[in-house]
Amino acid sequence: MKGWIIANKMYHARILERGLNVVDKNMMYENPVRELYQEGLKRGIEVEVLLSQEVNFSLTEKGAFCFFVKGEKRAIPDFVIPRTGSRTDSAAIALYRQLELIGVPMINHADGIIAAFDKFSTAQLLAKHQLPIPKTLFVAEKINLDIIEREFSFPLIVKTWPSSNGDGVFLALDKYNLEDIISTIGRIASNVNVLIQEYISHSRGRDIRVYVLGGKVIAMLERSAADGGYKSNYGRGGTLKKIDRIPEVEELAIRASTALNLECSGVDILYDIDSYKICEVNSAPGFSLVTGIGLNPAAILYDYLFEKNKELCI
Repeated sequence: MKGWIIANKMYHARILERGLNVVDKNMMYENPVRELYQEGLKRGIEVEVLLSQEVNFSLTEKGAFCFFVKGEKRAIPDFVIPRTGSRTDSAAIALYRQLELIGVPMINHADGIIAAFDKFSTAQLLAKHQLPIPKTLFVAEKINLDIIEREFSFPLIVKTWPSSNGDGVFLALDKYNLEDIISTIGRIASNVNVLIQEYISHSRGRDIRVYVLGGKVIAMLERSAADGGYKSNYGRGGTLKKIDRIPEVEELAIRASTALNLECSGVDILYDIDSYKICEVNSAPGFSLVTGIGLNPAAILYDYLFEKNKELCI
C-alpha cells in the first residue's frame, strides 16, 4: 500500500534554512507530518511526504491522466492526507481536486480545505448555517472607518490570511490604532486579505480547541495565554489543560466542521458571557495538544481512514 502526505512548504523551508542534517527527507517537515509518516511505516505502509509543487499531472480529452513526482511517472496513491492547511496554494488545490475526481481516498476534501484556509469564507459558511460567530467585516482595498465606527465598538480584532499559530492577528484599541495596523499590513505584505472582527473580551487570552474527526469529538482542551495577552495559541508559549466535555461546545464544533465539509478539523471556540462563539476552523490542526494529553492522533487518523475505506485494509 502506498500513500502520500502533502506537506506545508513553509515548514520545509524552515528546516532548510536551519541547515539541519536530516537523512530521511520525509522527516523534514512539521511534527504532525513526521508523526503521520512514522505511524504509516509502523503499519507497513509505503508513505511518501511531498510538497504540492513536486507533483504534476497530465490530462487528455478522453479523461486519461498521469501523475509525475519530481519528473518521474508515478502510480496513483492508495490514499492521500493533505496537511497544507493555512498555506494551501493553487498547486495544492489543483492536486486535491484531481485526486478527488479519480476517487482517491483523502482526509479532507478540497472544498473544505479552501473554506478553512479563507477566513472570510469560513465566516460566510458558519453564518449561513446560523452558527454563532463574532461580527465580521471584510476589508476591501481601503478601510471605511465610517462603517466600522457605526457597526462595531472598539477594541477590535484584525486578522490577515494566509497565516497560522496566531500570526497575522492584531488587537486595535481605537480607530487610530486600527488605521496604523491596516497601513502597516499594506506596507509589509501586498497579497494578504484582511477582516475586522468583534472582540470577545470575555475570552481574552483563552479559548477551547476541539478536535473533530468523522463527525465526532476526539479531544477538547482549553488554551490560555502565558503572559496575560489576548492570543491563546499553545505554540506561542501558552498553557494547556484538558477540560470536561461541554455538550454545547461539542455540538458547535461538529456543526462547524460539517458546515465546512471537513472530516478532520480543529475548531477554536471562544467563551462569551453566557454562551460560546466559533473563532476559526482549521483543516490541518496540530498534534501537540492531543499528544499532550496522552493520545496518538496519527494512529487515530489512520484508524479512521481504514475504517471508512475498508478496501484499504491490509
